[in-house]
Amino acid sequence: MLYWMVNKMIIKPVSSLAQHTETISRGNYQVRFPVKGNDEVARLGQAFNEMAASIESFRLSEEAKKEALRKLSSAVEQTADHV
Repeated sequence: MLYWMVNKMIIKPVSSLAQHTETISRGNYQVRFPVKGNDEVARLGQAFNEMAASIESFRLSEEAKKEALRKLSSAVEQTADHV
């Protein structure tokens, strides 16, 4: 009975969180951990989700900056060709 409770309340959620972490490490920043309750595992899951959202937001921002820089560089090259 004790093993079942520990397994359900701690081991399975932590194992799931580890799998979600591995998914993020492979570049999928959209993955989120299902948060249930208000215990330590739920708080850890919420923190994980906030971290994943921050990483995804930063990555998207960097991609937008790279695209803007690419467009600017292309415009400068075209202008230089006509000078």
